[in-house]
Amino acid sequence: MVFCGVFSKPQLLAALARVEKMAAEEFSRQQQNVVGNSPWECLDYGDCVIHVMSMEQREYYDVESFYATAEEVELPFPQEPLPKELQPPKWTREQAGAL
Repeated sequence: MVFCGVFSKPQLLAALARVEKMAAEEFSRQQQNVVGNSPWECLDYGDCVIHVMSMEQREYYDVESFYATAEEVELPFPQEPLPKELQPPKWTREQAGAL
């Protein structure tokens, strides 16, 4: 997960466009959501979610503070399959869009 703060709507749109372009060109990845018209936008690439938000939103929600009090969970090495209870659901785009 990546968090990015911007100072204006044009800067937010430019950051979104740059991330989308880089993901497509360098990693052949397309986002899995539709960008709206909000001061907080998310680009969801499945294994990586990028949050681009106005500085006001970033200060108000203070998402990073959650990590200071979060419980640390040990995960298996990447070579090992995740236990079934930790595996993400296998949704189709249609199912995800209906949420």
